[in-house]
Amino acid sequence: MNLTEATAIMRQVAALCPHQKIDIEYGPQAWLAALSEHTLADVNQALKQLAQQPLEPGKTLYIHPSNIIWQIQQNQHKKLTAAGWPNRIEPPAHIDQAGHHAYQQWLEKTRHQILNGTYKAINQQTDK
Repeated sequence: MNLTEATAIMRQVAALCPHQKIDIEYGPQAWLAALSEHTLADVNQALKQLAQQPLEPGKTLYIHPSNIIWQIQQNQHKKLTAAGWPNRIEPPAHIDQAGHHAYQQWLEKTRHQILNGTYKAINQQTDK
């Protein structure tokens, strides 16, 4: 995420939460600092989900970067669980023999692939 994207997210929050005070001058830098590790797609999805949650009549919606991060983490957990992470995912045979470092690299790569939707099970993979 970059400063332009963080500013756009803040504008969406301002539109969704008209009673929430938004600091347009310094806010984008603060929101960028909080959300910089996440993709714009993940932030937008989380923001959409937060905005769609029903509120009790008379309650006001407020969205903080920590709410967005929490929702992203929930989404990631669901993706990983649905893929069987880590218990039902087996590394390729050559990883078992390559040592701890290679296994850790494989774990991180596989986790990243699951989260971005590019993971294919070993029997679906064409490369070794």
